[in-house]
Amino acid sequence: MRRFIPVLCLVTLLWACEDSNEVIEPTFEPVQLLKNGDFEEGASSWYFSPATYTSTLPNHYEGELMEENENHVLSLSSPKYGNPSEFAYWAQSINIDMDTVQNLPTNPIIMFKAQLKMDDVKGEGISLAINLGNESLYVFKTTEATIEIKGSSSEYEEYELEIPFDMLIEEIEVYLVMMPETQGMVYFDNASLTIENRK
Repeated sequence: MRRFIPVLCLVTLLWACEDSNEVIEPTFEPVQLLKNGDFEEGASSWYFSPATYTSTLPNHYEGELMEENENHVLSLSSPKYGNPSEFAYWAQSINIDMDTVQNLPTNPIIMFKAQLKMDDVKGEGISLAINLGNESLYVFKTTEATIEIKGSSSEYEEYELEIPFDMLIEEIEVYLVMMPETQGMVYFDNASLTIENRK
């Protein structure tokens, strides 16, 4: 029995060495990039745009800062179906200094979240969108093709949109959008934009 003891010790030692060489990635806490995501500073840092592809057609969309249960929310509304050329959004543009982000994870993602409550939203519906990049390259992504956001809801529901990235990011724009040919009303609250480690 004793002749097996050195072998057992050698196996244990090799296992310990292998385990000690394991690369342990530093803990990465999500970095919040968005300003005034709870809208308690009013519409500060956000801007509203009733956009249209042609100036000859009117835009029926409205954007408002509203008070709800002593909290502030942003809203988008349209009293009737618009035409295919008009839409509207609330947006925020953020300049990024990646040198200030410590211990960037191996598989970083940009995560955009917002809570929505809807009142009889019909048509194309609502979407979240991100545009990010640098002076040489931009990447745009929206929930439009993957998540149907319309209808009515009595409580706020959270929606999210993520973009993996392996490029230098200098600027990010996020959008809360009421798409073309949509009517109804939507309220936005508790938006966030973070750099996270992909799970």
